[in-house]
Amino acid sequence: MVEIIDKTELALRLCVSRHWIDRRLFKRATDPIPHIKFGQLVRFEWNGPDLNAWIEQHRVPASRK
Repeated sequence: MVEIIDKTELALRLCVSRHWIDRRLFKRATDPIPHIKFGQLVRFEWNGPDLNAWIEQHRVPASRK
């Protein structure tokens, strides 16, 4: 189920600062977080396909020892 959340909630769920989220929303960001804009409001689709794919692209596989 897709849930629409704001920057503060996304930061909490990803365990990062809100500033970290903001830096990935700049137009010049090299790897922007997929988001939805409602005027000046920015929202994210938690469990949405675009955000899930973005998170998966940043997964680092566990190294085998």
